[in-house]
Amino acid sequence: MLRLLIPLSILALGLSHPCDDLHAATCPDASGASLGGCLTSLQASSLDPYPECVAWLATHAACEAELELECEKRCEGSPCAFTEDAIPCLAFWTHPDRRANYSAPCAARLPGEKKSEEQSEERKRRNAERKRKRLEKQNAVPDEPLALPSNGEL
Repeated sequence: MLRLLIPLSILALGLSHPCDDLHAATCPDASGASLGGCLTSLQASSLDPYPECVAWLATHAACEAELELECEKRCEGSPCAFTEDAIPCLAFWTHPDRRANYSAPCAARLPGEKKSEEQSEERKRRNAERKRKRLEKQNAVPDEPLALPSNGEL
């Protein structure tokens, strides 16, 4: 019964990364860096039916240094290269200030970079507007002084 539940639970969860089918067929025992080595060593013709996998492998190749530097901190100390967490780690879990230091080839391969730039520009605009309003309030001179009751009545 347990042997039946495990494959069904894997099917219910869906694919863990774009190379999952190829992973299961060619190197089922590999994970992390060994999975990367196994998949990148395949001949190009065997990767042709898997364009998403080719793109995923290319992203890992372009972002190798960034994955090593950033994602080990966010993946409980273990490397996340060639796992389903690698690209979300670089694209979404890392602070935008740190993403600004990514190499150009890596930054170009990550999803959402343009969106985050637009968001940061919008955030800068809103912060400038808040600062302007705050300064206007501080510099405003009241038209009339406040009249307080002289006998202590409120």
